[in-house]
Amino acid sequence: MTEQTAVRPFGEIDFAAFNWQIGTNRYTSAQIQELEKDRIWSKVWQIVGRADELPEAGDWKVYTLFDQSYVVVRGRDGVIRGFINACRHRGNILCAEKKGHSGRFTCPYHLWTYGLDGKLIAVARPHPRG
Repeated sequence: MTEQTAVRPFGEIDFAAFNWQIGTNRYTSAQIQELEKDRIWSKVWQIVGRADELPEAGDWKVYTLFDQSYVVVRGRDGVIRGFINACRHRGNILCAEKKGHSGRFTCPYHLWTYGLDGKLIAVARPHPRG
């Protein structure tokens, strides 16, 4: 059995004994930001907003984390879903505004159209000629 340190009440801890200084470079360093992005923020749940921000089917908002953009939308079935804010065809952004209401999402580039459930529902000119 190993020896354990006795737990002391919070008020009895001498915090002056700890060297808890964080340099300001932690808040401005691109290198530290990349480390945090890779080791922390890409591995934990993100709070995108409140469910009451999307009260009706078709209400959506964009959430951005670093260089990645997501669309969060309430479906016709009432379920809130999140998708990458890009067309699967050429990667063009689907929603340029921060929030809105729509019955579907249509890529402005080649007009691929997605339902509120994220499924591809239409492709303009699937077999172009010439």
